[in-house]
Amino acid sequence: MADSKVSKERTLYRVPKSISTVPNEFWDAVRSHLPYFSSHALRRVLDYTPSAKDDHSRIWNYFFKSDDWLNAAYNKGVNPCLVGYDLYPLLYDKDGAFNVTDKETIGKGPKRIYLAIVYGRDQDGPALDALKTKEMIDLFHQSLWPFKSIRAMCHDLKFANGAILNDSNITQGDPYINVSSPRQLVSRKLDGLHSAYLYWKDEPRVCGIKPKDVFGIEKGLTKKNVSNIVGFNWKNLPSGIEQQHVFAIPGMVLQTEEIVNSEKITGFKWRKRWTVYSTLKGTRSNRLASVKKEEAEWEAKRKANKEREEREEREAEREAEEKLRALEKATADIKLKRANPIYGNYFR
Repeated sequence: MADSKVSKERTLYRVPKSISTVPNEFWDAVRSHLPYFSSHALRRVLDYTPSAKDDHSRIWNYFFKSDDWLNAAYNKGVNPCLVGYDLYPLLYDKDGAFNVTDKETIGKGPKRIYLAIVYGRDQDGPALDALKTKEMIDLFHQSLWPFKSIRAMCHDLKFANGAILNDSNITQGDPYINVSSPRQLVSRKLDGLHSAYLYWKDEPRVCGIKPKDVFGIEKGLTKKNVSNIVGFNWKNLPSGIEQQHVFAIPGMVLQTEEIVNSEKITGFKWRKRWTVYSTLKGTRSNRLASVKKEEAEWEAKRKANKEREEREEREAEREAEEKLRALEKATADIKLKRANPIYGNYFR
């Protein structure tokens, strides 16, 4: 975070200069009785050596100024979870250059941050009704640092430094989570597409999502295949049961079909015909394109059939000509033999 914020933290906690002589074990005990974010602030003031738990609270603290909603959601049976490869730049931002509340930090911390927050739970389907009440959604927004809503249909929240947090799963709870750019949730490496997730409770570390657990259009091996829709497999806590989460631009559920193998989604394929209503650009449809495609396919088949028929006709004509030539040759041979004195008596 910015030096000004560290200075405010030092003033808040009124830490004397001699505090560095206090052993870490003492501060471990103190911090164990503090809320996550207060504990994180105290660690920064004391130049405390960060642990996995410190990194965990630091990342959550980038977006949440209090843990009221996080704990309330957890107490209702779900485990809030941040998703996206950009968790790694935040993880390595040890000096706190990234600060969502400060426009002056633009360009100093990670260049772009796009994450989604979802309900980690041990069953598929929409979130519990108790989580979608106005009271809970208001508490969620109040727990965040100041933001402004952009791309309303995708539920993207933009912070002062340009970081974006998608809250579609929190405010909608749909099985397909609407995001404006699914490809920003992954990063391309030599062995394929990778992503990451971080739970609020039970797993205080950033966990990676490997290429085998990433799927998109067809096999989803490139960013082009996940530009519109991407799915991840990862374990939901606390049970550890693996679940699938799908992130897509609005309307993709109507444009694609799931490819299922052994009761698991392994990819998606485009529908031949689809129509999506009430998008930012109005009604969208591929019906004209699909009709043209069907006409092109029909024309290609008609042309192929015509060529096949013409080819068969030519082959039939060639066979008839060959038979005629063979007959003519046989007739000529017979005439020749009759004219030959040696064979002439045979034909009389």
